[in-house]
Amino acid sequence: MAGTGEGIPRWVKVAGIAAAVVVLLFVVMMLVGGGGLGHKIPNHFGTQSSAPPAGGRG
Repeated sequence: MAGTGEGIPRWVKVAGIAAAVVVLLFVVMMLVGGGGLGHKIPNHFGTQSSAPPAGGRG
């Protein structure tokens, strides 16, 4: 791949490797028990909300 116009461009290889690393990290977090993206989102169903009252402070 020393010539020009041959093979896959370098940016495509780098983007593919970066995407593979992100997917691998996501899978490892799911297997380890990190909970994924929804783990940090609080669940307010049936609990008191931490939002301020609709009328404001005063």
